[in-house]
Amino acid sequence: GGPPSRSLPPWWIQRKARVGAGFLFLVSHLGCSSGDPYAGRYLDPPWSPSAPAPDFELSVVAGPGAPGGYPDQERPTFRLSDQRGKVVLIDFWAEWCAPCVQKMPVVAEIARDYGERGFVAVGVLRDTETEAALKWFKTRGGALFPMMEDPETVVARSYWVVGSPRMYLIGPDGRVVWTCGGCGDALERLPEDLGRLLPAKGGEA
Repeated sequence: GGPPSRSLPPWWIQRKARVGAGFLFLVSHLGCSSGDPYAGRYLDPPWSPSAPAPDFELSVVAGPGAPGGYPDQERPTFRLSDQRGKVVLIDFWAEWCAPCVQKMPVVAEIARDYGERGFVAVGVLRDTETEAALKWFKTRGGALFPMMEDPETVVARSYWVVGSPRMYLIGPDGRVVWTCGGCGDALERLPEDLGRLLPAKGGEA
């Protein structure tokens, strides 16, 4: 699972010295929608540690495994229930949202580091036309993890998405571990979460 190991295009390169405190402050405190007052990780109604994540199946329009020629070619699909046993990060984002864009290299790097252990990161377009998003990715070297379209916002509504960025971490049992708005604190602590949720490298946990 996870994106193939490859070098980040120049657009995506953000070394830890550049990510640092400035980036974490930005994505922790800024959202692209004033309707989302939360920052960091939390669970709130209807989510609880026992709440199953709503299943969905969406078309993958960009990233590893997605062919060119949208919408002429048949698109691969991603079904959440097929990922049972893995840890899945669902990233609802918009191309016009600066904090959304700035955290993508961080998500991609974590996906590369933990992909072999069963971590999968996927993006869902929100308030962004698919063709516009594809043009945007093309100018930036492509998407580093699978990006899906949700044209009727069915999935976003089923996840009660308010504001951007918005991420959900789904455990191996298919239940919501946490959700976040802003997500700087969540990304900083994500490797710790994955160390707890995934089998140890080279063996069982």
